[in-house]
Amino acid sequence: MMLYSDFYYMHKDIESLFSDRTLDIPENLFSSRVPVMYNRLYNVAYTEYCVFNKKDKFMSTHNNFVNFEFVKLKNRIDKNIYFQIAIIKAKMCRTVNGATQEADENIYKTIKVIDIYSKSAMEILDRYLSVLQNESSEKFNWEKNKEIIHKGYLGIYNSGDLDDFLKQEADSEIS
Repeated sequence: MMLYSDFYYMHKDIESLFSDRTLDIPENLFSSRVPVMYNRLYNVAYTEYCVFNKKDKFMSTHNNFVNFEFVKLKNRIDKNIYFQIAIIKAKMCRTVNGATQEADENIYKTIKVIDIYSKSAMEILDRYLSVLQNESSEKFNWEKNKEIIHKGYLGIYNSGDLDDFLKQEADSEIS
């Protein structure tokens, strides 16, 4: 469930950047999230799930997830390295050519591809978690949790800009 939220928040961050191209794209946009995503993915994949009832649909779904979907999700997380490559190439392009528009366009193209992968990962996880809900609806309500995740997104720049921060800190005494 938390892995879904990681992909969702990644998607929403990218969506925010596309909706307002005046926003600066942070170089570390995905850097803190990606290691956590790997950890969460491996935790799900290495959870042993075994039941003694052959009618249990979740067991076959979980086994399918471990054997097939895990690789797809790992691949989608792996693609985030291209964001760092785009950032480095943009810096080089600005230094050598002074060209910023072409450099920024490559970053936007890269995050668009990452967004496609994020949405695909969300679909995989949504199917997986929906089966879990169907199999144990009295213990797990995926639809409600998904709604909470969607409502919980605060925004990429939810704390204001640098000027707001500095003004706020100047107004208060830092001890």
